[in-house]
Amino acid sequence: MAASLLALFGALSFLDGVYLHLWRFRLQERPESRYEHLTHTWRAVLFIPILALLFLVDAGGWLLWTGIAFLLADLVVEIADARSERDSRSWQGGLTTGEYILHLVLTGVRVAGVTLALAAKPAAAWLLDAPLRLSTAPTALSLVAELMLPGAVLVAALHVLLVLRPMLLRELCAAWPVRYCSSR
Repeated sequence: MAASLLALFGALSFLDGVYLHLWRFRLQERPESRYEHLTHTWRAVLFIPILALLFLVDAGGWLLWTGIAFLLADLVVEIADARSERDSRSWQGGLTTGEYILHLVLTGVRVAGVTLALAAKPAAAWLLDAPLRLSTAPTALSLVAELMLPGAVLVAALHVLLVLRPMLLRELCAAWPVRYCSSR
């Protein structure tokens, strides 16, 4: 079940983080949305070690706790993101109803997936001196995480690139006019 939730989270996150935030609303191009884009960038970057340490590798001991630390850092950034959205989205009257619902669903799916993945850990895994890797046998969860990892790295890199060059997507569309760029 955790594997299915992780896959669903990945698909919905791509819809929210890439299609809505970067492409449709172009948050990276709007001065009032710059901070929100920065929080999204931090969350995309933090997702990589979270994915690796809590889903891909059957981590134990201090490695598991490192994954939890990244998860807590992501929570702090998520709160900063949520606090910024009123001002960041003033140009559109706040979040759209659809995006607000999508965020609620994403939060629920993420919490359920993480909870199931962590609940499957044996009690001994939580000891600091536990083996760093509890098992090397692939599971459905580790396979989904392995498939998601390259995409997560690319999405994080895209977010970072758009922090450095916010107009990059617009420039690419101007240089390479295709059907999906024509309205941008």
